[in-house]
Order: sequence, then structure tokens, then C-alpha cells
Amino acid sequence: MDFHRQRDAHYTRAADGAARFREFLTSQMALPNACVLVAVYRNLIVGYCLAMVAQLPPVFAHRIYGDIYDLAVTASHRRRGVGEKLFAAAQAWFKARGVRRMETRVATTNEISTAFWRKMGFRSYAALVCKQL
Repeated sequence: MDFHRQRDAHYTRAADGAARFREFLTSQMALPNACVLVAVYRNLIVGYCLAMVAQLPPVFAHRIYGDIYDLAVTASHRRRGVGEKLFAAAQAWFKARGVRRMETRVATTNEISTAFWRKMGFRSYAALVCKQL
């Protein structure tokens, strides 16, 4: 959030945001359709990925998809393959569950993540737009 906030004020974290996010991740770990992966280096968490199996509405022929809700790597460990390993583990987790399509949301103001997802073979297929009121 703090990294994104430098690019867009929308990502300003609430005062208790870290504690709330910890609660959120803990709740996701208990779900059978979610997976939390962590990358550890010298006893420090340097990256994580939250992946979940999701469903589109019944109007779609192929409803099940893998949603990479979040994937983050600390600045000190970027460009060392940590993100790629987390992605590969999430992809394997999806495949083991019969998932054939993955999606993620990317902040267009984050040039690092947009380049990463392109490198992982993702392409844009829709745009999420917003307006401040």
C-alpha cells in the first residue's frame, strides 16, 4: 500500500491498516479456496502472494478462475526472482485445482508491477476506471 500510495493517494493506508491486513490474511489462510505463500530470506519475510480460486457469474461458460489478489516483494529483494517463484507456486497451486485461467488487478501507475505481469505472460483484457467524487 505504501509503495502504491507514492503513485496514487487512493492507496493511503488506514491508521490500523497493518493490523487489519494481518487479520484479513489470517482469515484467508483458513479458507479452502485461498492460498497464502510467503518468501523468506534469513528469517525475514521478503515477499508474499495471496491467491484464490474464484467464480464468475453463471452467464459465463468458463466460470472458475485463479485470482492473484496480491503479490508483493520488498524493495530490497526485487529483481532477484522472488516474485517469479511466488508466481510459479501460485500457478502450480491453481493447476492442481484444475484452474485454467488466472487474473490479477494491476495499478497502472505502478510501472514495476505492470512490467512484471507482462513478463509473466499476462495481457490486458479490461480496464478498471474510477473517478474521485
